[in-house]
Amino acid sequence: MRQLPTSIQEESASDGGTGRWWAWWSERMHLVLPIGVPASILLLFWANVIWTSIDQYLNPTSGAAVDVSPDPGIAEDVIATSVAVACGWFTFLVVRRFWGPVDRSAPWLAGVGRRRRFLGAAGIWAVGQALAIAFRAFVGEGSTGSPSVEGGWFSWDVVKPVLLAGLMEEVFFAGLAVLVGLRFRINLIVVICISAILRGALHIYQGWDFAVGAMLWGGFAVFAYYRYRSLLGLVVPHSIFNLGVAAGWMGQRWLVVAVAVVVVGFAVVYIAEIERSRGSRLGTVARFSFGH
Repeated sequence: MRQLPTSIQEESASDGGTGRWWAWWSERMHLVLPIGVPASILLLFWANVIWTSIDQYLNPTSGAAVDVSPDPGIAEDVIATSVAVACGWFTFLVVRRFWGPVDRSAPWLAGVGRRRRFLGAAGIWAVGQALAIAFRAFVGEGSTGSPSVEGGWFSWDVVKPVLLAGLMEEVFFAGLAVLVGLRFRINLIVVICISAILRGALHIYQGWDFAVGAMLWGGFAVFAYYRYRSLLGLVVPHSIFNLGVAAGWMGQRWLVVAVAVVVVGFAVVYIAEIERSRGSRLGTVARFSFGH
């Protein structure tokens, strides 16, 4: 049996019959449910969360930073967050399988091991986060406050940002953003800007300075995934950084310092990687644009 064309345009050029066009479409109908349903749930979730964050910034109820969640109850938030994590990763894996294979969209990564890709992505993320922290320190606005944490390290107020925030945010704002940009040939700068604005809106409830900082490291995260295609390289430093934030909430200054050292270490390793890659395939072949 002859292999079906890879695009409608290709089919139209070879045979104008509706039978083969319908065969091409039918073969891809099985992707509608596995991509469409979880992707729709994911979009609704993030739209609700971002709108909640904007609303809290425009209509503050207290001087303390509050947790952004789609529902006020902890049980509802646990369910919604778990569904968002599952839908986000399922959608990402399916989309990556059909839209963004590394060997086709990132030829400069040929022969580059997972460890180097992980360290490269983590390093770029760390550099972006360092710039965000420097910006917040420069403007001197300070935090809007620390949330009240009840139950210690095993409370939902700690588990969610430390274990789940990176899993939720990076897969949507970086991983899927890059894959969609590759699929529809959207310029990388445009993808970075859109993702950064959405990431800033997500964190605006913490104050405008935190929103600008989130836009900074959010933009770096998109570039990091495009460059190295390692989502874990974004999730891991994100979770480690949030661990330091949670430690600050509970007065564990030694852990804050330890986390800072680890995050800075990622950035140092990345700088060393840049030097080591000069003249190599990784350092010279990459093209930083989806489209024209």
